[in-house]
Amino acid sequence: MPPTFILILAGVIVLTLGLVAVDLATRRRRRRKVEADQEAQYAAEQEPVPGLAQVAGSEGWHGPVADPMLTPGLPFGGVLPEGHLLAGRLPADQLRAAPQPVNPALYAGNLTARLHSALSPDKRIRGAFRDFDVENVTTGPTYLPGRAPRLVHCYSAAEGGVQIVVGNCFLTLAGNNLGSTYGGPIPDWGYIGSAFCATSLASAVLGYLQVFPRERSLFHGAKSGFPELDARYGTLASFGAGSRSKTVQRARQLVPKQPDPLGPGLAAFIAGRDDWAFTVDRGLLVCATLEPLRDGEQARQLVADTRRAAQLVGT
Repeated sequence: MPPTFILILAGVIVLTLGLVAVDLATRRRRRRKVEADQEAQYAAEQEPVPGLAQVAGSEGWHGPVADPMLTPGLPFGGVLPEGHLLAGRLPADQLRAAPQPVNPALYAGNLTARLHSALSPDKRIRGAFRDFDVENVTTGPTYLPGRAPRLVHCYSAAEGGVQIVVGNCFLTLAGNNLGSTYGGPIPDWGYIGSAFCATSLASAVLGYLQVFPRERSLFHGAKSGFPELDARYGTLASFGAGSRSKTVQRARQLVPKQPDPLGPGLAAFIAGRDDWAFTVDRGLLVCATLEPLRDGEQARQLVADTRRAAQLVGT
């Protein structure tokens, strides 16, 4: 080979290796920065909430709980209505068998995503929800726009057979692109957090209901038929009034006397604020607010509001 060609080839190889080395170094720095940002965020989430432990102690709450669980309420409250067509056919022990305890993380994470996708003042945060999967949310809290939700500062309580969990829920918004073949991570799109409170219902209701803010939401849901609520909120109700689903119609024949979970009482209560969202899934009710808990008194108020909402289900 001519010496000139060899020199040119050697120069190209050296330049290529240099560019690869620079790229790898850049990606290592990016990885370290992403990991440092994540560690800083997770550490900030673990910072104690002022006054929360004191309020928990005065209210008799247990915690903090690392892995909170609560047991949903029984169908019909464990007692079939007199004259019900299942009376005498369904064994009493089956009717009164306690449902399995559930972790409220998916419900809290789903509501946190709903709230911030609609109400976050950060356009970049709202943009992270453009791939919102509207096909699955009607069947339950199946969608999370990123990594698994993190529940922190959680306290639990039980009173009169009803269980309650209150705390904060945080989500990391991350895209589907996990980086290049060199392993360089893509920075997280952002971090969002909400306060939540989950309670078991004394009697399970039929189906699934979610109420969430309509403002700037990518998915507005349906109208509930309550003008005051519809002005601010959308609803998802798999067993809601007016459903044409044959499955829903057959289910309603089995429980003809059960009221719709969203009645005028609950609708008016939810419409009194514009920064929260609710999920009712059979024996559970979960409430979440746009901002996480900042002090103990907010936790006390959130528990009181959630208990009030549970009392209004079906009214």
